[in-house]
Amino acid sequence: MHIAASTPTPIVALFGSNLSPYNVPWQAKAIIIEKELICRPCDQRNCISDDFRCIRTITPVEVYTACTQFL
Repeated sequence: MHIAASTPTPIVALFGSNLSPYNVPWQAKAIIIEKELICRPCDQRNCISDDFRCIRTITPVEVYTACTQFL
């Protein structure tokens, strides 16, 4: 994501356990996909709920829809 941000490449970024405001490329053309969950941000090496719901609840349809906005 950060390498792409140094080019004119549009970005679709998926955020799991960390929060986008602290990591999003600030001058890039980007779409951020993330879920609002009570356990985020967790900053843990192992998932507290043991299911990685922060990333697993992002669907392929959401990613595809975001990507098509740049086509």
